[in-house]
Formats: sequence, structure tokens, C-alpha cells
Amino acid sequence: MNEASVTKYITDTFEGIEAFTADATGDTFFFYDPDRKFPFATLVTTDYNDSFSNLNRPSVFRLNIGISKQTFLSLFGSRFSQPSPSGEEDA
Repeated sequence: MNEASVTKYITDTFEGIEAFTADATGDTFFFYDPDRKFPFATLVTTDYNDSFSNLNRPSVFRLNIGISKQTFLSLFGSRFSQPSPSGEEDA
């Protein structure tokens, strides 16, 4: 799978999805409701905002998908909880 096939799959499979590609980075942002300010998913293809991922390699990309806290916990549980500034776990 490459970036184009991922974009095509998302826009063809899910109704009402719009994809916008940023000219500066080539990253693609997926919106369910174009009036919203934040995408529900991004297809990142460069190290423009994150050099740690080392995406500046041929055929390498990252798909970020936003999910609710409830969905995250149902999939992964609280094992990924981070301590809050007070030292207590924040699930």
C-alpha cells in the first residue's frame, strides 16, 4: 500500500470524507465535516513537523487516526496511562 491507495481507500470507503493535501508538506488531512477545524486522520509523508519518525525515506509514511478516549481504553486499557502533574495516573 502507498499513500495514494490509502487516501483512495479512506475516501472511497467512508461516506462524506474529504481529503486535503498540504502543498508545503505533501501530508494529507481527512475531514468528515469540512466545517470542522481538525482532521480525524492525517497521512504524514515527511519529517516536516517530526524528524524523530524518519519519514523521509522512500515508501514510508504514517497514518494518524483520532479516536475517543473511550475507544482507546476499550482497545488498549489503561496500561498506557501517564502520570498527571500531581503524580496520579490519568487514564
